[in-house]
Amino acid sequence: MKSKGDAKRFRQLFNESLSEFGSKFKTILKSFLFIYFIPIFILGGILLAFMVVSYPGLVDGVSSGVTAFNFFQTGMSITFIIFTILFAVVFVVLTLFLNISYIYIALSKKNNLSFSEIFGVARKFFWKYLCLTIILVVFLIILYVLLIIPGIIFTVFWVFASFILIKENTSAWEAMKRSKQIVKGRWWGVFGFGLLLVIIAIIVSLIFDVIPFVGSFVSNFIMLPFAIIFLKNFYFNLKENMK
Repeated sequence: MKSKGDAKRFRQLFNESLSEFGSKFKTILKSFLFIYFIPIFILGGILLAFMVVSYPGLVDGVSSGVTAFNFFQTGMSITFIIFTILFAVVFVVLTLFLNISYIYIALSKKNNLSFSEIFGVARKFFWKYLCLTIILVVFLIILYVLLIIPGIIFTVFWVFASFILIKENTSAWEAMKRSKQIVKGRWWGVFGFGLLLVIIAIIVSLIFDVIPFVGSFVSNFIMLPFAIIFLKNFYFNLKENMK
């Protein structure tokens, strides 16, 4: 029998995460629909309606089989540009809110959480999470551009930063520092588990990508929250086994 301090194998963590995903499915669905899917669907519909009304040439081009459509040739207005930029900003904001909600759901010991509680936590940690995301993106882009290997190394070192940020309510820098401390000395194990998780995600995505729109749905509604739950369980297991 394994003692409490024994490190868990990938299969054990995977099965536990799968079971937890099932028990929290309704809460995950609630977050996905109200934080991400419905707002994106409404905003996308508004943008599409604006394009159709303002640029009938787009509809004519599609109906005639023209695959390329030059907005500038049809007199694309500054209003459309601003509207598109705002849509992109809102999309990013909703994506960050969704990520925070998934992390909180994963960290919570309760299977059923109210939407108001989830949204409240997402709003509370939004700016900290945005700061962490910007720092990670900037640093990792620089590291990957300079040399691929340093980028991979620090991607693994900082993989648990978002969990630490929200669970312990730390700063972005402190979360990155503590994540590195947890991974240090066990980098190859974390890399191996992460690689297996990525491979599984790619296989699942390839299976569902053959169905239009379903691939994106699977990524945001199934694979993303499952991966977050798996990494959360992995994080807690590593933390228990820190010397």
